[in-house]
Amino acid sequence: CVLISGCGKDEDPKTPTPGILFPAAWAGAWRVHFPYRDCLSDSLLGIDVYVDSICTGETLEEFLGLPEDEIAVDCTGTITDTEFSAHCTGRSEELGVVLTISADLTATRNDSTFTGGGTAVFRYQFGNSSSTDCYELNFDGDLLGPVPPDCAAGKTRILAKPLTRALARKHSLAP
Repeated sequence: CVLISGCGKDEDPKTPTPGILFPAAWAGAWRVHFPYRDCLSDSLLGIDVYVDSICTGETLEEFLGLPEDEIAVDCTGTITDTEFSAHCTGRSEELGVVLTISADLTATRNDSTFTGGGTAVFRYQFGNSSSTDCYELNFDGDLLGPVPPDCAAGKTRILAKPLTRALARKHSLAP
């Protein structure tokens, strides 16, 4: 799934491509409640609560926050003043382990709140072996106030915990 930064063109892999941009209606400091569950067992895997800002013109990929040097992710979809819908995919390969991510996310904003959800699938391939982790994502946010003057400074990334787990698992599969 999906606070994700795109990959650049072949001639400059560090240059981000334009993503799905948040309009001014979403801008502000938000308290985000982010529980995630295992898709198969419905077991609660974790609940993150944090404060983060959405900046006008920030991409959904940036807000979701997967580090470019760890995994390249591209998202397609739309963001309006009241909702977003996105499909994101990504891939990383290191030490013979291939990690692919596929995520679908939706959210609706009403004045000073938003609610959303989706699914993120992490697939690991090592030689002839593979395994898959699936996360059911449900999240909501409450607007705390306007964006700080330097909106992009000190950003939290909502997919940090599932991604950290996925990358740790990928590294544990490596020889």
